Amino acid sequence: MLPRHRSLTSLVALLALSATTAAAQKANDRSIGTWTFNAGKSKYTAPSVAPKSGTRMYEVVGGKLHSTGQTVKPDGTVDKYEFTAAYDGKDAPYKGPAGDKISITQINDHAVEATLKKAGKVVQTTRREVSADGKTMTMTTKLTGADNKTTTNVAVYDKK
Repeated sequence: MLPRHRSLTSLVALLALSATTAAAQKANDRSIGTWTFNAGKSKYTAPSVAPKSGTRMYEVVGGKLHSTGQTVKPDGTVDKYEFTAAYDGKDAPYKGPAGDKISITQINDHAVEATLKKAGKVVQTTRREVSADGKTMTMTTKLTGADNKTTTNVAVYDKK
C-alpha cells in the first residue's frame, strides 16, 4: 500500500472511531426520555418564582441532543424552549425566553453541563444529573441577573 493510501485509510478509521465514540456517548445520556417537574423536591432561591409545573423531553436526533419543554410559571403563563445541540461545548441555537444560544458538554453518563447565552452573554449555567436508578433528574442552575448577581435554583424532575 502506498503511503498516501495509508494516510487516507488512517483518516477514515479515525473518523469512524470518533463517530462511534460520539454515538456511544449520546446513547449513555440517561436524560433521554420525558421528565415532569417535582415542586416538592425542588428548591428555589426566591420561592415565588418556582414553577407550578413543567415538562422536559430529551431525545437523540441526528446524533445530537434534541430537547423541548415547557414551564408553567406562578402566574399561569407558559414558557417553552427547544434546542438541538452536540455534546461538544459549542454554541447551538436555542429558542426560548431565557436565551438564544446553548452549549452542552457531557461530563459522564449521569451528568451534563449546559451554558445558556443571550446576545453573547452567559445568563445561566446548569448541571443536570440523573440518579443511578434513572428515575430522578436534578438540575442545579446558576442564573446571572441584569444586576450581575447570581442566584442558584435546584429543580428536580421525575421520569415518566
